Amino acid sequence: MRIAIAWLLTLTLSLRADASPPCEQCTFELPKSRDGALPLLVVLHGDRERASSAAGRWRAAAKQRGWAVLALQCPVDQGCKDSWWRWNGDPSWLVDRVAAVATAGPIDRSRIYLAGWSGGAT
Repeated sequence: MRIAIAWLLTLTLSLRADASPPCEQCTFELPKSRDGALPLLVVLHGDRERASSAAGRWRAAAKQRGWAVLALQCPVDQGCKDSWWRWNGDPSWLVDRVAAVATAGPIDRSRIYLAGWSGGAT
């Protein structure tokens, strides 16, 4: 997991364009009014939580700043057991989800940030 976090934090224009679509139960929110490419906040939920709940904690701050928010649900089909810290999956799964929204929307690839809560912060 630490490798995945380091990998996401260093993403810039090198994101792959051939990414699969965002995951089931993840959320992606763009501000209604936007001017140009937007920063993207990627949120990892806490233990026994859902992506939508984690996104809710960041929604007001992101909206106020004009940022997009992508909250990822830990992938059960990839071996996740309700928490990111217990997931030993391939970090490319995370990168592919970020790349999917970065290529589909007006995302500034030099301003992609990662935030986690509880098990999503380990």
